[in-house]
Amino acid sequence: MKTILLTTIVAATLLCSCAVHRFRSEEEEMLIENKAALFIKENGDTVKCKSLTLPSDMNAHVQWINVDGKKIDSKGIVAVQDGKRFYAKFNSPVGDYWARQIKRGKINLFCFDSKTANGYVTSFVIQKGNEPLGQVNIPGMAARLKDNKVAYEKFVSKFGDHERTFLPKDMNKHPKTVLEAVDIYNSGDVAYKATK
Repeated sequence: MKTILLTTIVAATLLCSCAVHRFRSEEEEMLIENKAALFIKENGDTVKCKSLTLPSDMNAHVQWINVDGKKIDSKGIVAVQDGKRFYAKFNSPVGDYWARQIKRGKINLFCFDSKTANGYVTSFVIQKGNEPLGQVNIPGMAARLKDNKVAYEKFVSKFGDHERTFLPKDMNKHPKTVLEAVDIYNSGDVAYKATK
């Protein structure tokens, strides 16, 4: 039984990791300021640097960043770019995380990994327009997609549009559906207006 459970956990983790890994070249295209290492302050100021690293590859809790070899407090910093990827600070109920951007457009999609008793779990956060980052849940995602019929139907055909709360477990099983729905939304004509 333990072997089946472990195999299921590993398979779900690999599926999500593979889906997110596929978008690394897309992540590079989303870099700003000519792929420079930089950080963005709460007041909107952008500070370029020679190098910038985060606490770990697993997007550890936000406490500090390493800028040009010096460890600095990340208080007052809302986004960073290490020259390879763009990250935004996400304030989750259990702490702040650097969420890696994997989609950019009318809807921005980010992800971060957090440690649980069973290993690491990938969670997704979303931003539509200028709204703050928010953890992806089914009703919220469906509501954000509703003004694009094709994207909305792609999403609700897999997840429905209500009666569920958070997506991480479903996302680990079906990340492709959410990523495709966001792609459709970002590239599509947003002419459809829902009647509800």
